[in-house]
Amino acid sequence: MSNNKKKNEDNKIIFKESVSCTSQYADHFGYSSFGDIENRIGSISFFKHVTEWVDNEKTQLARETIANIRMPETLLLQLAKYILEQHERSKESE
Repeated sequence: MSNNKKKNEDNKIIFKESVSCTSQYADHFGYSSFGDIENRIGSISFFKHVTEWVDNEKTQLARETIANIRMPETLLLQLAKYILEQHERSKESE
């Protein structure tokens, strides 16, 4: 086996869902960032709207948080660019 092939096998990343992983449909999101200009942290939140019973005859719409993700803002900006690139590529292949 060549050294390059061995090296690639050693560095392979396996994707696994953690125990706390959620897989749900989100219908809203929020974003904020904070920190020094050179060391900003971004936070993206995902929400879903659910109907809750207030009493036996009345319901109200509530927004439940599905997930809050924090990471360096530069990574969140890379993610935003990646999403736009993937969107444009998918339109080209139609």
